[in-house]
Amino acid sequence: MAAKNTGKSAIKSIGTSTLLHMDVEKINIDHNENNRFAVADEQTTIALAVDILERSSLDDKNRLISGQLQSVTIDQDPDSGEPNLVAGFGRATAIDFINANPNHAAIEPHLVRLQMLDQKKKLRAVFPIKVHVIAHSDLMGQIFTNLAENAHRRELHDMDWAVTIGRLLKLNPDLSDADLVKMLAPYRPTGRAEFSTSWVQQHRYLLDMAPSLQRAVANGEIPISRAIEAWRNTKDLTVADPKADGGARAMTQIERHQEQDKLIESAKGDDGKVDSAKFVESNRAKAGSRGAPVTLTLAEVTKTVKMSMEQTGSTVASAI
Repeated sequence: MAAKNTGKSAIKSIGTSTLLHMDVEKINIDHNENNRFAVADEQTTIALAVDILERSSLDDKNRLISGQLQSVTIDQDPDSGEPNLVAGFGRATAIDFINANPNHAAIEPHLVRLQMLDQKKKLRAVFPIKVHVIAHSDLMGQIFTNLAENAHRRELHDMDWAVTIGRLLKLNPDLSDADLVKMLAPYRPTGRAEFSTSWVQQHRYLLDMAPSLQRAVANGEIPISRAIEAWRNTKDLTVADPKADGGARAMTQIERHQEQDKLIESAKGDDGKVDSAKFVESNRAKAGSRGAPVTLTLAEVTKTVKMSMEQTGSTVASAI
């Protein structure tokens, strides 16, 4: 559902407000430049599109008053004049959906109310997008502009932070964990503890995991600590290879990801989502098979202590 770039042009207002309005198709949109791990699904996009339309109205001269509450941020290339989206990917996708699907059941009634459809139910003019143009900056600056808006609009989850760290490292591979702490600290959500080098390191680990494991973290199905355990259970695995020294070699990243995929599949419930209890058990079995220490969850420790109290009447267990 990305906006279609059907032509390049300098930024030009097509609205009547003091805010700058544009045709979303004239904006270069690359979702890889967003610090979010996942692109909004269609259901979320439609919900946002409807919200914008419900807030829209006509003034006393039948001019459109857009219900888009917050403008998106664009950076205009100083040489070509092309506008590039820096922040507001969800809003841009929603408005692009409106223009691409004017006869969608959830969209058409609002466009009719706003007198935007002709007798053939085609758009008389595009639904515009409100934009805020910022001074041109390099890619590093654009990452932080996107981060500032995302962090204040909706709390970033672990995979969002990992994506941001990955983008920064792609621009400068020499950044240390301490460097990243200093760079990211101003953008942490209110109430979050100070970022630390160990926090950065954990999010670097996420970048090396299989997409299936990353999605489980992003969806809140497993905590980052359990994902890292699974990652550690596969990162040092070897496979038989008569051509290698000792008859074995380290797994490639693709092979490690395949092992992580198997772990995720083995832990899925009937609803297709990862069952955290099954995941812990599968992960523990994998750890045991490679001779790694096996840890218990707090719930399991509590259960063990209670059983000991019931079976032995242990005063030690009661004290614990």
